[in-house]
Amino acid sequence: MTPPMSVAGVTPTGLCNQAVTQVDIRFMRNVYGPSFSPADVTLTGPGGTITPTSYQQVSATRLRLYLP
Repeated sequence: MTPPMSVAGVTPTGLCNQAVTQVDIRFMRNVYGPSFSPADVTLTGPGGTITPTSYQQVSATRLRLYLP
């Protein structure tokens, strides 16, 4: 049985003084890109839930989510 995905890090971090248009997520193990969907992720910002519009696999363990 494959363990669930665990997040190892997220960029950017902390407070941002401008709109964030993308978020990089680094996972503890390799991500199989075709099995991933932006709908698998829930992000919460000051205005509520943010659903990514698309993503790019940057490396075996890193995905870049693009935000509206």
